[in-house]
Amino acid sequence: MEASLSSLIWYVSVMLLATSVAYLGEHKRVVFKSRFYIGIAFLIVFLFCSCRYYVGNDYGNYVYAFTKYRDWGNYSVFEPGFDFLYFLFGSNPVGYLWVFAIAAFITYFFVFKALIREHSVTWGVYFLFTLGFLTCANDQIRQGIAIAIFIYATRFIQSGEFKKYLCCIAGAFLFHYSALVLIFAYFIRNVKFSGWIWAILIIGAYALHLIGFWQDYMARLIMKIPYYGEIYAQSVRFLIAEETSSGVGVLFIACLGLSMALVYNKLQRPLFATIYLCGTLLQIVSIGFMAIERVSYYMVFTNILAFPLLLKCRRTKYIGIGVVVATFLYYSLQSYYGLEKHGAVPYRTFFYENIEEPISTYYEE
Repeated sequence: MEASLSSLIWYVSVMLLATSVAYLGEHKRVVFKSRFYIGIAFLIVFLFCSCRYYVGNDYGNYVYAFTKYRDWGNYSVFEPGFDFLYFLFGSNPVGYLWVFAIAAFITYFFVFKALIREHSVTWGVYFLFTLGFLTCANDQIRQGIAIAIFIYATRFIQSGEFKKYLCCIAGAFLFHYSALVLIFAYFIRNVKFSGWIWAILIIGAYALHLIGFWQDYMARLIMKIPYYGEIYAQSVRFLIAEETSSGVGVLFIACLGLSMALVYNKLQRPLFATIYLCGTLLQIVSIGFMAIERVSYYMVFTNILAFPLLLKCRRTKYIGIGVVVATFLYYSLQSYYGLEKHGAVPYRTFFYENIEEPISTYYEE
């Protein structure tokens, strides 16, 4: 990927603007002013995502699916939530833009609801950008909605309200079938490891990744699955981790997890950290195996709730500041060089684009 200065400016500027406005909202004592600024922060994030054009590796696939639905009344994915959105806008030549905009609205509605509930809007918005949820949701649009609903549903894991949690997971299931596995995530609340155990597990998982243990193990495991094993065997990128993630990226994932593990015992409400660390372990183990790695995203992206905890606690604040600096530098490099694997760079909007003929425009380029 070639360097893109314009993408760097877009991503860093919007992140700083949204975070600054969120800060104003969290520190206004007047309720109306607080809600107003937080609403503006939401609007900034929403518009930044909904106005993008061919940003995200799957963007073109979604456009093709919409075109197929518009022209023939069917497409290859059958998930009721997106089916309904395609039904609503199927007769509109640029209806796919409306579908993406509504998907972004739903996604960040649930995310902001969770951040407001946890009083973590400022740092939550910051980590929304720098820890990768935004770029992932722009790529994996349907799963982005499902992840956002799960982030919101963590409140019911925390309070032990299983029925309400199941209702949320049912909603997430309408947009991505993989959300079904989240039923088991409820029981993470019973995990009681110490910080040192988490650290040992992360270091061990990363060490085994370096020697290729997980690549071999996962390949063997997937090959034993009837039907799907044959499908994955035909695609090298599902079976070779190096094809989908750089060594620096995996090291960064491990270091972030380790930073959380080292302060784990000092956190007053460690549930979000527990969910995040479980996701980190699964992500390291499944790097390069999309079917499993996508499951880890649900838990990993609770990082927008977990890492603000470090900045709220006096005993962990300095490590939190270190994480902020490190994630900003890494995010800037990603935005400039397109290091991440979600197709976030180059960033562009649909203004001055041929939005009525997106497929032909895409393939001409």
